[in-house]
Amino acid sequence: MPLVHCDQTALARTKDLATAIDDSYRKIFEVDTTAMSRHIDLDCLKVAVKLGNRVHTFRGCQLAEQTSLDICNKIQIIDTEFLKRQHCSRCSADRCNSSNKNVVFFFTNVVLFVVVLFVINI
Repeated sequence: MPLVHCDQTALARTKDLATAIDDSYRKIFEVDTTAMSRHIDLDCLKVAVKLGNRVHTFRGCQLAEQTSLDICNKIQIIDTEFLKRQHCSRCSADRCNSSNKNVVFFFTNVVLFVVVLFVINI
């Protein structure tokens, strides 16, 4: 998965991903572009929401948490019976919201397990 540089284009793409799941996210993901001119930091974002019986996960960029801005809380506030936040996290390191971290962890453990079995049988 290629790295995504968080900029205004990435912010707009994140908004598009969110509103594709449910239009009620449109206002939540609007970003004041004057905030960009004040050099507010951007974070990576991972969100999983349950819409009906299906879980939708999207990754993107969002303004870093400020005292008056917490995108994860804003998402949870609009939870309904049919639209519920399952997961929301922000992070700032490269690949921190990657979907392949769990796969790497799993395969590392499998290889380690095989090596241990091999050593025990020697």
